[in-house]
Amino acid sequence: MIVRKMIQNLIGWKHRLENASLQFQFHLFYIGMLMVLVPSITIFCYIESQKILYEVVTADIRNLVQKSNQIADSKLQLAKEYVFGFLADEDTRRLLAESENTDDQGRLYFLDGELKKVADRYFLSSPDIYSVNIMTERYNFGISLNQNYIPYASFEKSELYKIGKESRKRLSWVPTYKFYEMYGQPELEQFTNIDYYYMFSMVKNLRNEKTPTSKGYQILTINFTDGFWDDVFLTIPEYQNIEYFIIDPNGCIISHTDKNRIGTVIHADWPSQICEEKSGSGMVEMGGKKWMISYSKSTVTGWTSVFAIDQQEFHGLYLSQLRKSSFMIFTMIIISTAAFSLAIRRLVVHPVMDLTDQVALVEDNPDHRIREKGSAEFRNLIHTYNRMNDNVQKLTMQNYETIRLYQESKLKELNLQLNPHFIYNVLNLLNLELIREDELECSELVDDVIFMMRYILDSDNVTEELQTDLEYTLHYIDVINRRYDGIYQLKIDVDPQLCKTKVPKFMLQPIVENVFKHAFIHEQEDRYIKIVCCKRGCNRYFSVEDNGSGMDMDQIKRINEGKEGSVGLNMTRERVKYLYGDEAALYAELTPDGGTRICIILPDTAIEPVFQG
Repeated sequence: MIVRKMIQNLIGWKHRLENASLQFQFHLFYIGMLMVLVPSITIFCYIESQKILYEVVTADIRNLVQKSNQIADSKLQLAKEYVFGFLADEDTRRLLAESENTDDQGRLYFLDGELKKVADRYFLSSPDIYSVNIMTERYNFGISLNQNYIPYASFEKSELYKIGKESRKRLSWVPTYKFYEMYGQPELEQFTNIDYYYMFSMVKNLRNEKTPTSKGYQILTINFTDGFWDDVFLTIPEYQNIEYFIIDPNGCIISHTDKNRIGTVIHADWPSQICEEKSGSGMVEMGGKKWMISYSKSTVTGWTSVFAIDQQEFHGLYLSQLRKSSFMIFTMIIISTAAFSLAIRRLVVHPVMDLTDQVALVEDNPDHRIREKGSAEFRNLIHTYNRMNDNVQKLTMQNYETIRLYQESKLKELNLQLNPHFIYNVLNLLNLELIREDELECSELVDDVIFMMRYILDSDNVTEELQTDLEYTLHYIDVINRRYDGIYQLKIDVDPQLCKTKVPKFMLQPIVENVFKHAFIHEQEDRYIKIVCCKRGCNRYFSVEDNGSGMDMDQIKRINEGKEGSVGLNMTRERVKYLYGDEAALYAELTPDGGTRICIILPDTAIEPVFQG
């Protein structure tokens, strides 16, 4: 009886549904679909998204650590090549051999300087190498790029000395150590901000080279600061809360995001296991927590770089967001679908289908226009669509033109970057050839030109420090004075307090150029140019003075009024006014000995430049 009654109820509902309005049927069907499909799809998408998220994050981090490791390896391999080149240099071998045959400290000091010159050929261009030293029983050859800072007296007691003595026919890498512990300098323990607080080194016993043997030792140390790893690994914009560290097969931490953990040991089996592999990913336990790690082994040092994310933080940060997003999507689908189902009317279906067919024609022929018909809403919709299609065509053409112009501008930009770089390289090669040919005067002239070009091309700053602008002017004077066989005597009086203050770029050089062009029209001896930079009251005072033929008062007046003077002088006056307003001034005056003095007055350094429109 119960079954029969249920069947009769189902048949009754079937008849009612068949006789109901199309709108009701549509609503009922749509609600049924929502109750079954939407939750199923949402749950399925959440599970699959969770898997994909794990795979994507793991793959991304693995790519990050591999790329970062490749960058570090390329830098360290380049350092090794510099070492091999330095040790193979005939000058290096000769100087080391000569150091074996003398105990004279004065002679050893001289050899130290000569080794520094040879080392500069190889190591000066590497910003990653902190210092280079050759430690012997007689002398600490401090051919470092920074300073001879290794304590000589405590070197033989250090672990670095032991590793260096044991390294035979190869370069040995020494994991990160604390400088004060390595060399017994406890007074440096509190100075954690010094750049060589943490260091790692590459050492080699030079007794294996073709140098005379003796009872002493010769150990080459190439030193790097821990900041080397920070420069390579620390900037990771893709993900937050990533920790990076570098370990050896014994689990000793060589570098870490948390500097306090450097030198500690991870007591687990997984460090030795991952150090046997080239790269990979996995889940490990560390500090009582589960961590997602990706790692890559260095082909240079044999150490392994690791990127790690706390699994709990990953779940809390990424998966919770995924759950919230899935729930919000589920809710929005239900609400939106219910709203749309209530809004749809039977009369809308056919116009929509017709509009769909017309849109399909537009896809094949973008110039096709849909005829406006139907209700006011549909006519307005079709009119809007036609207008939008026209705008799309216009935007497509504009976008094509924009891309073309952008590509042309990028090509020009690359050319502008490559040309100065090529010129720098050519000039540097020329300079090296001049040095080899012992053409030191020509080399100095090329150095002047290189500095001036870099100052002109490498910066778009409107202002520069006085020290830099003055140095550029002095290079210019050196170049021009060489042309005149050094007949000009240069006098400089600069207040050191002004060296770091900002001045308009190219402020002094145009004035000095005027001196060379116009001041010494007639032949005379004892020519001089005097540059003065000092403070006068609340202002900064700059002047360029000469003892040339001078000018009459009418010329001085016209120059001060801006009615006369060179292009460079007038442009300097305009730039000074533009930057500092009425508080700045440029004027000319006569000197007691009949020469000319061009003076510039700028506000005190506490006042920033103000652009006057």
